[in-house]
Amino acid sequence: QEESEAKVKHKAESRRREAQRKKVVEFEVKRRAELAKHAEEEETKRLEEEHRKRKASKELTARIKAEKEKADAEATEAKHKPEPDPASAQARAEEHSPSASEEAAVAAAATA
Repeated sequence: QEESEAKVKHKAESRRREAQRKKVVEFEVKRRAELAKHAEEEETKRLEEEHRKRKASKELTARIKAEKEKADAEATEAKHKPEPDPASAQARAEEHSPSASEEAAVAAAATA
């Protein structure tokens, strides 16, 4: 009978140890899953930040390039534009200014 009781105690102890081992294994599985999830989230965040920086850099480069091309085009246009002739500029100014007779007519109309 003592042998039988010893077997029962041994079996109970074995079951208890097995249950404890299962709990430890389940805990480790959960912990590893959480660590993997956290690592994946961190990697995703890092990749998104890297992508955002790369995109911003490309946009900045494109904007700088567009501004440079615009400035180059304006410089080229200014280079090829003929220099205004001082005599023709004087003639244009005279065309747009009232003549002495027109001024006299306006003054006479104002006094009348």
